[in-house]
Amino acid sequence: MLNQKNYIRYIARFAADNEVHIRLGGSFQKETASAYSDVDISVAGDAEQVKQLICGYGQPVFLSHTTNPMGILIVIYADGVQVDLEVVKDVGAAGTGYFHDDDTGAAGLVRNETVFRELVSRDDEPYQISRLFYRSLTKYLSGKEDAGVSIANEIVAFLKSDEEIVKETYRDGMTNLLKRFSAEYPLEEEYEKLLWNMLACDWCNIPEDECGFQLVESICWKVFLANEQDYVGRCVLVLRRHCESLSALTEEEWMDLHNMVKLIEGCVKAVFGAELCNWSCLMNNFYKSSDPNPHVHVHVRPRYKAPVTINGHVYVDAEFGHHYSLQRNSRVSEEDMQVIFRKMKQWLDCGR
Repeated sequence: MLNQKNYIRYIARFAADNEVHIRLGGSFQKETASAYSDVDISVAGDAEQVKQLICGYGQPVFLSHTTNPMGILIVIYADGVQVDLEVVKDVGAAGTGYFHDDDTGAAGLVRNETVFRELVSRDDEPYQISRLFYRSLTKYLSGKEDAGVSIANEIVAFLKSDEEIVKETYRDGMTNLLKRFSAEYPLEEEYEKLLWNMLACDWCNIPEDECGFQLVESICWKVFLANEQDYVGRCVLVLRRHCESLSALTEEEWMDLHNMVKLIEGCVKAVFGAELCNWSCLMNNFYKSSDPNPHVHVHVRPRYKAPVTINGHVYVDAEFGHHYSLQRNSRVSEEDMQVIFRKMKQWLDCGR
């Protein structure tokens, strides 16, 4: 869903084509950005140029501004990109070109209050509060659950509601909160659609009672023993944030996936004697819906040259050396599944 790098390429082209100085700042300039980081830019242009810059990437679904400090525009697009856009008199340009992504010249920028005020069309408190839905969701879905809950409860306080948002029931609580807020303070249609899409994904907020077979988690991924043990030790790796395709993974997520692949593959080889693993990221089932909302996840099917014995029960990989079977039914009992989980969990917690 998030396309910050596409946006950065866009503003670099815009700067050159329109001879407008733009400075990239924040985490993307420092190369410390995470999956849901905002894009921070400073722009030295007039009101018309800044309007062209904002709308050239697409019509924003939300446009507001900060109040402390005053003078930074908050622009949210339908693809989930959020931009913190500071209109300044000079970006401290150094060298040649109009796009600046170095770490020099950014200190002491003076905001252009006149241009900023021309661009702000709505400033009422409910509109400002409505931005907190996006802030809460991006924090929560990126793994910063406590921050997401805290921000959500700012909305609760505004509505003077007695229903506090808690981490254990975050999605249900946010669903009810969004329904109530939008009933009292109607949201822009596209912005509300973005929020509902972020809330609608079952993979983003796996209920606590379905996490009994979670084996391990990292900064970016959670790993579960699959309900279908058609191949002993079969697992599912679920990305912690909402993302629709492998091509949209960040470098951090790719590196973390690499570590998880090594970890899980090492586990099933050490614990059960797997010969190799089949890895797949297909996501076809999402597209059976008329309104697909895919979430990146990866299946791993350990493959076995020799039979595997669990609790005296022998499991044979009859298709070894060939494509895994899609018609194979799970033959693993609940008791055997508990043993598989316990052995893998013990190795992952202690033996790696």
